[in-house]
Amino acid sequence: MSRSASPGRVASPRRPGASDYRFVTRWSVPAPAGRVWRELTDPVAVPTWWPGFERVDVVRPGDETGLGTVCDCRVRSTLPMTLRFRLEVVRADPAHRVLESVASGELEGRGRMTLTAAAGATDVEWLWEVHAAKRAIRLLSPVLKPVFERNHDRVMTWGRDALVARLAD
Repeated sequence: MSRSASPGRVASPRRPGASDYRFVTRWSVPAPAGRVWRELTDPVAVPTWWPGFERVDVVRPGDETGLGTVCDCRVRSTLPMTLRFRLEVVRADPAHRVLESVASGELEGRGRMTLTAAAGATDVEWLWEVHAAKRAIRLLSPVLKPVFERNHDRVMTWGRDALVARLAD
């Protein structure tokens, strides 16, 4: 069953700029889709296995599908910078394995995670369309955008590698 909710805040339209990012990340995880879904939709467990996620605090639990869950996240990579943002699950569809979230704080925008069963594995696709609201990133993005993009890719690679190791146990 697919459940959707309207986010608490609607962003006003604005022109894209240097601090706007669109990330598409694809993983292949050698595990059944149900196991991958359970790991990726358990916000309390994520910092225990995903390097870079320093902390995830559940501010408001959602329903049985995860819809309405609100979490405060703190993420750090190799750059001397931490991102703090809030995620709210606005669509949770366990049957089709789709989860959509709205981010606010130092990162603003939308994300979608989609899982698809594949031969002996699960394909995971992450789509993030975000604006870096953190002042340092906004100011440095015109020059350092490729560095910030590689930093994002690094955190995502850490996540994939850690998830594969966790599910191999």
